[in-house]
Amino acid sequence: MSTGVVYSIATAVQFFVEKSEKILVQPPVYPPFFNIPAAMGRTVVENPLVRDNTGKWHFDYEGLRVLLQKDSSIHMLILCNPHNPVGRCWTRDELSCLLTICAEHDVMVLSDEIHADLVLPGHRHCSVLNLDPMLLKNTVVCASPTKPFNLVGLKVSYIVVPNPEQKKQWEAALKLTGTSSINIYGLVALEAAYTHGDSWLEQCVDYIDKNLDFVGKFVNLHLPKVHYQKPEATYLAWLNFGEARVGANFNHELKFNAGVELNDGGDFGTGGVGFQRLNAACPRKILQKGLERIAQHLSVKNITE
Repeated sequence: MSTGVVYSIATAVQFFVEKSEKILVQPPVYPPFFNIPAAMGRTVVENPLVRDNTGKWHFDYEGLRVLLQKDSSIHMLILCNPHNPVGRCWTRDELSCLLTICAEHDVMVLSDEIHADLVLPGHRHCSVLNLDPMLLKNTVVCASPTKPFNLVGLKVSYIVVPNPEQKKQWEAALKLTGTSSINIYGLVALEAAYTHGDSWLEQCVDYIDKNLDFVGKFVNLHLPKVHYQKPEATYLAWLNFGEARVGANFNHELKFNAGVELNDGGDFGTGGVGFQRLNAACPRKILQKGLERIAQHLSVKNITE
């Protein structure tokens, strides 16, 4: 048990990666993946995701092979599965290929699967735990009910460690940092969510799915220069404003001039510039109001220029 996935990542960096070793991430990705290692004095190496001609994001296997062949000091890969912010729900074949490359170079894989329960209709989450056991000797999974069931304030998550020897090391590390001390309310909430929450979660995912469809319809009608590809998982819309020719301060303008706070794509590393991340897990009226403000801001900005 751990108080949170981010705390688990910090524990992994502190106890399983020496300062002389490096950590590999695949941006654009959740900022703590590279912020935490950097703050703890570890070097971060990027192997960015790539997009095909349809705009779909993929792992760069060849880039990964080249990096690992050239640099034996890369000790850990932090994986986002499903991926935040691009919304990919990685397939079994994609994950198998990725972990095979890592296993060949003795690279530890830490898989953040906190959005596993927020997979949209037509897609399926594949945990790395479902792969060939031979690929899991140096792999751990971090997950939590906090995203799907809105329990983040209760500070509860868990870590699955297939390797028995590594499990003992994790238990010692978490005990030393105190992050394994979970409050009783978090434990009860976790059990209640996973035991009795199926019906609620199904309705929640259905609502989020319709919200993300609404984003697509609104963008097509009112934001023609903004590109949006519906995610396969999560409640996050990854909006590409590249053709809208917005400035470097666009995120700041939206917040203070339009009254809409998004997450600036530049904060997600390589490949994120020009994008904005929108949280669609809210009442549809609020979502509509926010999108209307963005459209109005862009209209006024274009008229002014």
